[in-house]
Amino acid sequence: MKIIDKFAIVFVHLGDNPSPTLIPFAKFAIRNNPESEFFLITDSEHRWSDFPGRIIVSKKRNKSSIKHLIQRSRYNEKIAGGYWVKTYERLFALSNLYGNIDPNLPIIHIESDVLLQDAQILKEALNIQIDNEIAVPRMSEDLGIASILYSRNIQCLLTGLKKLDLLGRRNPGICTNDMKLLGLALNQNIISELPTWSKSKKDSDIGNKRWLFDGAAIGQYLFGRDPIHTENVRLSGYENPSFPIRPSSLSWHLEKNIIHASDGENNYYFANLHIHSKEIIGHPASELKRWVEILEEANGVRPRSPSEFVNEEIHTRGYSPLVKLEIFLRTRFKRKNEGKSELNR
Repeated sequence: MKIIDKFAIVFVHLGDNPSPTLIPFAKFAIRNNPESEFFLITDSEHRWSDFPGRIIVSKKRNKSSIKHLIQRSRYNEKIAGGYWVKTYERLFALSNLYGNIDPNLPIIHIESDVLLQDAQILKEALNIQIDNEIAVPRMSEDLGIASILYSRNIQCLLTGLKKLDLLGRRNPGICTNDMKLLGLALNQNIISELPTWSKSKKDSDIGNKRWLFDGAAIGQYLFGRDPIHTENVRLSGYENPSFPIRPSSLSWHLEKNIIHASDGENNYYFANLHIHSKEIIGHPASELKRWVEILEEANGVRPRSPSEFVNEEIHTRGYSPLVKLEIFLRTRFKRKNEGKSELNR
């Protein structure tokens, strides 16, 4: 297998929703992956003029790939600044890389709230057999997640996106958000799964070291969930029910600025950490005290304490009274029908 030397590391931001982590986490990724090339695909280049890499203006809007999403839930374009449509659309916005990067360069797309750990861990983690053009972690049996997305090169990426586009249009009732689309693609072997948690021995494992990718569960345990779920505070320790092991049963360590976990037999190294809580955190080399606190909470030797009030704007902006009424009526109608279905069983 060819050794990967460097990557095109790509962020995508569409729309007007704030993204407080994008710039600091891009700088974090650069510090850990100095040999890679960095890109931001955006429809608002002036807003991100301080991005530490190359900015690509998104010009290709694949309307057909999101048409079914908008038609099925028209208020998706109205709520939270169109956030849920944009998360779906950003997958296809990756096609804007065509003509802007080395055609042989491997591509890593990460969400703006994702930290990339040491470059060597990323290389080791990707030393696996990937059968399809695109690979992402799994969120659950039915959901995938593009917290981190890998493709061998731009041609593979474009081919993979075409397959996802076709799958979404063929399944408009199922693919109503990006995670459902990716989950269906994983289950139909249209895209490959990046190891999220593996108990089986992999060819890329060396000794007792295992290389994994964080869909959401690791970051949620270490840093907490998005404040919208926790009454506008950040609180660590959430154990995602879709994750097949309790993170609290592991011991957590920081070594050479890298977080890893151990079950007493194996050491697990994570290529990325999904900071679902959107906490802005610096590199361990410059913010060691905070990282030590995180590990002490993870290991149960420090009480968990909620943060100060967090003004959640990413998912809550843009709700007009009419849209709120529409959501209420749709939700009420759905629950009423579900109740009838239960009675008829």
